[in-house]
Amino acid sequence: MAALEWLDAVRFYQPQAIAVVDSVDLHFRRLASKVAVTQSVQDAEELAVTKRRELDAYRRADVIITVTEEDRACLAAELPNARTFTIPNIHTMPTIDDATTAVSDSILFIGSFLHAPNEDAVHYFVREIFPQVLSAQPDARLSIVGNAPTETIKNLASDRIDVLGFVPSTAPYLRAAKVSVAPLRFGAGIKGKIGEAMSFGVPVVTTAIGGDGFGFVPGVHALVHDDPREFANSVTRLLEDDRYAQTIGEAGRCFIERHYSEAAVGRLIGDFVDSLGDCRPKRLPLLRRAERWITDWYDRKLAWRFRPA
Repeated sequence: MAALEWLDAVRFYQPQAIAVVDSVDLHFRRLASKVAVTQSVQDAEELAVTKRRELDAYRRADVIITVTEEDRACLAAELPNARTFTIPNIHTMPTIDDATTAVSDSILFIGSFLHAPNEDAVHYFVREIFPQVLSAQPDARLSIVGNAPTETIKNLASDRIDVLGFVPSTAPYLRAAKVSVAPLRFGAGIKGKIGEAMSFGVPVVTTAIGGDGFGFVPGVHALVHDDPREFANSVTRLLEDDRYAQTIGEAGRCFIERHYSEAAVGRLIGDFVDSLGDCRPKRLPLLRRAERWITDWYDRKLAWRFRPA
């Protein structure tokens, strides 16, 4: 973690500064859910290394920001004395034009393929779910939007699947989508693709992992299924029933505005800043302070002499 690299320097040069680490998501929690899916020895080894390093960084911090209460509870179980605060993703609420009409039978997936859960999710959807949707709705079309698609993702392109890769803005695709899918099988934190789609009023079908951390009501604000057939049935129903799709989409949009808009999260940020008033920075342990002093002295007094002119 980058935090692990810089925390000692912060303590050394600015001992009165409060060191806040933003977890983004708990990487070890995401990897643990991946191991549960893959049962891979290699993934388990990566989990062990990541968890050790990540928790080491959190121990050194004064405050840790998590994006969900689920991540916060997981961290509390590992580090009971850690000082934590939850600040979720912020979603700007786009203007919804009543004249905008979604393209019939259009299904959208958004996600960067530099992030492993997204590649797995797309393959899972195409392999296990999309054929069932096509059986009921032969005209259904899947658009895959996201940076750095791998060769295996590019190879999914067909007469029913468009692999679009990076796009300057996701807004046109969200405005055109009838359904947004997020069939994630592992992950942690809060999923930006889901909140973004909901903010546009696009009905979302996801998994329990995808919905983790939002606090929405499945079946009201979004549809949540881990079973491929149930997932496919919900996608099909949304494609076929405009009134139902509108009901789910509007409920989802209202939920995001109430809990994840700039105004809603802004209040949490204000509370967070206020809470730092009684925070006392941790001291850098003597041995690590001595190591940092020696490194600093060497860099300032000797190392420059050996650098090329």
